[in-house]
Amino acid sequence: MTTVGRQSNPAEGTGAQITIVGLGLIGTALGLALKASNLSNLRIVGHDKEPDVSSAAVKAKAVGRTEWHLLRAVEKADVVVLAVPLAEMRGLFEAMGPVLKPGCVVTDTANTKAMVVRWATELLPAHVHFVGGDPIVQAGAGGQRAASASLFQHTMYAVTPLPDTSPDAVRVVVGLVEAVQAQPLFLEPAEHDGLVAVTANLPLLLAAALLTTAGQGETWREIRRLAGSTFDTATHLGSGGADALASATLANAGNVVRWLDAYAAQLAAWRERLLAGDQAALSALYGSALEARAQWLVERGHGFTEAIPLPEPPPTNVQRLFGIRRRTPKGS
Repeated sequence: MTTVGRQSNPAEGTGAQITIVGLGLIGTALGLALKASNLSNLRIVGHDKEPDVSSAAVKAKAVGRTEWHLLRAVEKADVVVLAVPLAEMRGLFEAMGPVLKPGCVVTDTANTKAMVVRWATELLPAHVHFVGGDPIVQAGAGGQRAASASLFQHTMYAVTPLPDTSPDAVRVVVGLVEAVQAQPLFLEPAEHDGLVAVTANLPLLLAAALLTTAGQGETWREIRRLAGSTFDTATHLGSGGADALASATLANAGNVVRWLDAYAAQLAAWRERLLAGDQAALSALYGSALEARAQWLVERGHGFTEAIPLPEPPPTNVQRLFGIRRRTPKGS
């Protein structure tokens, strides 16, 4: 892999270029976090197919500038981050592959990895390096307007290289992850997808099913009046839209079906306890669930200290690869 960029005066605009394709919540937040990071001499270029979204990203100072033409946005990039729905990913690989310069590192933020890796392997040229990524953020409603530089702080960020992925390319992506104050977690693409099926795909499918069930028949007129925060939380479907939800679920269908079957078995067990009027058994089931959730929240708050990633290179390696330097703290 060739060295990216060189040491230079930031005012000259000749440092490493990162292009973020897709300026919704994740893309805009990445730009803001990189701008606020301890990495200097970066040029952050944005691209989004929606002009209003691009303008809002510039106004928020998440990117230095935007480029309406995709190929112009990526042709000089040292790193390209694809923060777009899964359904758009294959077309982007196909379109931009021929213009990416040698040594360019491409990463993504989709929560399905095996399919994305296959597309990247098939469509990107050999002189371009792909390293899958998936930021595990606590994102609520609001879309791009909710983007902030702190979105990734103290969160897990899955990094899913293949065995033959360039180590230097992996270091570049790890450098970005650490720059936005997230913790890299190394997973194989297939392993990642098996886990995400129960943490992301299945909850969204169940939310849609609950809404469909509650919305059937005349009783919905009364149900909607009684629905409070519990129902709101249980039926939250994010802001991706129906097509994006369907694409993500189908892309991971095998894993989702396996977890759905396990969930159905659990529901059957709970149903038996209800029919039997077994107070003690229901209390035990709820107690176990409450304990498991409390433990998860504690562990998440401490950054899952047992989830130690593979040994990382010292920061100087990332600096050398990018041709950038860390800002010197004031007063030092």
